[in-house]
Amino acid sequence: MSNTALVGGNGGSPFSKSCPTGSYLKMLSGTTGDNVNHLCASCSNGTILGCYGKPPSLTAPLPAGVSPYTISFDGPMNSYYMAGSTYLTKIGNYGKGSDPRTDVYCPEGTYINGIAGRSGDLIDKLGFTCSTPVFTPPPALTPTMPTVVDITPAPGLTQPPSIAIPTSMPPVSVSMPGVGPVMVNAVPTVPPSSVVDPAAAMAAAMAASANGATKTNGTAGTAKESTIKTSNTLLYIMLVVVAILLGGVAYSHLGRSRPNNMPYPNMPYPGQPYPGQPYPGQPYPGR
Repeated sequence: MSNTALVGGNGGSPFSKSCPTGSYLKMLSGTTGDNVNHLCASCSNGTILGCYGKPPSLTAPLPAGVSPYTISFDGPMNSYYMAGSTYLTKIGNYGKGSDPRTDVYCPEGTYINGIAGRSGDLIDKLGFTCSTPVFTPPPALTPTMPTVVDITPAPGLTQPPSIAIPTSMPPVSVSMPGVGPVMVNAVPTVPPSSVVDPAAAMAAAMAASANGATKTNGTAGTAKESTIKTSNTLLYIMLVVVAILLGGVAYSHLGRSRPNNMPYPNMPYPGQPYPGQPYPGQPYPGR
């Protein structure tokens, strides 16, 4: 462990305190007036390094011209600056002394992790202890092998039974246009190893039942023709009835809509002769 240069005088008693390994100097606080009166230091891990110089009263206000200060470091520092000759007069930007600024440095590759100097009623001299950063490697990763899953069936388990695929079908009812339902013979037996086209199978089934279908067609055709004739007769009767009803409604409406004093077409008004006849007392035309 090494130290930076010390700034200030040789009065008071020496002190030196360092933070635990792996931590660094985090905070400086105290009071200043014409000189640095008081100094406390703490570490990044919370360790208190102690206080030096004359502490302020806890019950009385600070004397005139004395001010508190707090300096915090965001991370490990390699250098800092102060001022002083007989006493430490400034630390960082705090203090009233006129001594020139002095920068102090830790050796390359080290950082500030403590304080060192001399103190009595004031801080006579101050510098810093330095330490090499301690690198804590991350925990080693332990490789893990993938779990092997045993897929062997448990004792007593067997393969599921095979599914029997039917090779023939019972007769089915097929609806044929214009005929109705027709029973079709069963599809001929097909070996399981053969690949059957459903459309071809249906065509074969219909061809196999052609004779039965032809007979059924004849019977169904006769019944259908009779049904059509009956339907046509009923439709004709309904049309005649509707025409008669519509004519009666129109006639009734025409009669109700004509005023009582309005003659029907080709008829004279009351008191007037029929067309082609003279008024009363006049001879017929041509006489």
